[in-house]
Amino acid sequence: MASLAVQGLAFGLDKPVVPIVTLAAMAQACRVATGALNVLVVLDARMGEVYWAQYRFDEEWIVVIEPTLSVPSAVMPVGEVSVCGNGLLAYPSEFSSDFSASTLTKNTLYEVRPHAAQIAQLADWAFQNGQSLAAREAQPLYLRNKIALTTSERLAKANSLSA
Repeated sequence: MASLAVQGLAFGLDKPVVPIVTLAAMAQACRVATGALNVLVVLDARMGEVYWAQYRFDEEWIVVIEPTLSVPSAVMPVGEVSVCGNGLLAYPSEFSSDFSASTLTKNTLYEVRPHAAQIAQLADWAFQNGQSLAAREAQPLYLRNKIALTTSERLAKANSLSA
């Protein structure tokens, strides 16, 4: 909703917009809170899935793994990372055994949330690097088109869990 408001205001004022991905804003919040430079963001996407991405900070954020929607067992960070987000808490037993404690640093923040200051920092960096768009060109990044399971899908899932 906020993105539509920003887009509408920018369109009306003939100003550019800078798209900011929520996972990147979370990585920035994690860096501010812990000083982490290698960050894995994992958010509960509901329906047994997580949104996740990995970023590395070196004067600016570099995307190591693009934003992804997957089952928890498919989360495979590259190297040692600090983790932020509620995805690990939502599905603690469903992460792959390859995604072990040795991959994680001591900096694990389950409840970190980005604030407007972190979003503004990312927007400023992106704007300074020429990453703004005309308001009419801005498109949201949707990793999932389906937002809920149907009744039959929920029943089938419940039956498979009880079997």
